[in-house]
Amino acid sequence: MSFYSIASKFNTFYTNHVVLSQEEQTNLQEKKDLNIDRLKEGLTAYNEENGTDYKLRDHKTQGSIPMHTVVQNDQNEYDIDVAIIFNKSELPDSTDDVKTLVWKALKKKTKQFKYSPKKLTNAIRVEYSEGYHVDFAIYRRWVNSDLEWEYEHCGSSWTRRNPDIIKNWFIEENAKSKDDQIRKIVRFLKMFCKSRQNWSMPGGLILSALVVENYVEKDAIDEAFYETICKIRDRLAVNKDVRNPTDTSLSLIVSESDEKKIENLYNRLYTYINKLSDLTKSDCTEEKAVKAWASFFNHDYWSDLAESYQNRSSYMVKSAAINGGIEKNIPIEVRVLWNCENEDDMKESWFYDPINSFELTSDHKPLPKGKSLLFVYKGEKLQEGFKIRWVVENEGDECGEDKTHSTVGYKALEHTGYRGEHRMICQIVNRFDQVVAQKTIKVRVK
Repeated sequence: MSFYSIASKFNTFYTNHVVLSQEEQTNLQEKKDLNIDRLKEGLTAYNEENGTDYKLRDHKTQGSIPMHTVVQNDQNEYDIDVAIIFNKSELPDSTDDVKTLVWKALKKKTKQFKYSPKKLTNAIRVEYSEGYHVDFAIYRRWVNSDLEWEYEHCGSSWTRRNPDIIKNWFIEENAKSKDDQIRKIVRFLKMFCKSRQNWSMPGGLILSALVVENYVEKDAIDEAFYETICKIRDRLAVNKDVRNPTDTSLSLIVSESDEKKIENLYNRLYTYINKLSDLTKSDCTEEKAVKAWASFFNHDYWSDLAESYQNRSSYMVKSAAINGGIEKNIPIEVRVLWNCENEDDMKESWFYDPINSFELTSDHKPLPKGKSLLFVYKGEKLQEGFKIRWVVENEGDECGEDKTHSTVGYKALEHTGYRGEHRMICQIVNRFDQVVAQKTIKVRVK
C-alpha cells in the first residue's frame, strides 16, 4: 500500500501543538507539590483535633505525567494523578474510613477553593476552577516475608496494586519502539480524542494500552500513526474489551460509561480514518494530505495549512474575481444578538447596538444555547457571477442529522442550538461553484 507522508509537518505539529511546554509541565508539578503540602498540613490539623497520628509515608506521581503522554489542551483540563502511601498498620481497615480521613484533611486546607474536595470511588479529587484537577489515589503498604514492600489500592475495597507498575510498563514498552514512536502515537491519539469539545472518549491508560497492543513501526511517524489507528479500529470491530496490561485478569472497561466511550472511539476512528483515504491513493498530493489531516485532527495548525494551499491555488482567480482583490483572510464580523429571533428582526440597528449585541472573537468563551449569531461579510462587493456562501458544520450527538447546511448572501443568521464546537465557513464561489476564497469561524456552545 502506498502512503503519502508529510512527516516533517507532523513533527512540527507534535513539537509546537501536542507536547506540553516545559513551563506548563513545571506548573503541573508545582500544583502537585502544593497539594501534597496541603494534605500533610491537613493531616496534622486532623490529628490535633482527633488525637490521632496519621502520617503520609510516601507519594508518587502517576498517569500521563510520569509516562510523558500529557498533551496540550485549550480548556486546561489536565489530570494530575498522585499515589499517596500510608503504612497499613497505621490506617483503619475500612476503605470508606480511609477516604473520609483524607477528604477531611484536604478540606481543612482547601477552603479558598471554589469547589470542595470530592470523594470518588478510587480517589479524592481537588479541583481547580481553571479546569485542572488533582486526584489522590490512596495506597497502604507493608513489608512481606522477602522484605519487600507490598501495596494495596483503596477503592470500593482494598485491591493489590503497585503504584509504579503502569508507569514502568509503559516506559519499557516505549523504549522498544523506533524513535519514541509509541509515546508520540499515544499523544497524537489523545489529540484526536480531545479534538471535539463534546466528545466523550476513553482515558489515557486505555488509549496507551491499545497503542502498545497494536503498534505498527514505520520510518515516518505519520505512517506509523495511521497504520496503528487502523489496526486499533479493526481490533475494536471484533473486541471492545481492553485488559489491564500488567494484569490481564482485570479489564479496564469497568462501567457502562467506559463501554460507551470505547464504542465512541471505535465509531469515530471508523468515520475519520475514512476521511484519510486520499493518503493511500497514487494521486495524493501534499495539499490533499494536509486537508485530510485537517479533517481528522480539527486543529488550527492543520486548517491554517489547508487554507494556505487554498489561498495560493486561487490567488489569481480571486484577484480577477473581486474588485481590487481581497485580503488573505476574508473580512467578516460576527455578533451575538440577544433579542433577534428571525430574518425580519435582523436590522442594522441590531448590528451596531452595543446593549443588545457584542462582537464574537476567535477566543470566545462558550456561548449559552438559544442565542442568535449574525455573520456579516465586510469585504468589497463581488462582481457578477460570484457569491458568498455560508456553510454550517455542526458537531456532536445533540445535532442529530443536522450536521451541515448552507445559505447564500452577504449576511447569515444562525442560532446556538447544540452543545459543542461548531464551524461557520464563509466561502466566495465563482460561477462554476468553485471556492476561490474561504474563512472558518469556530463557535463554541455550552
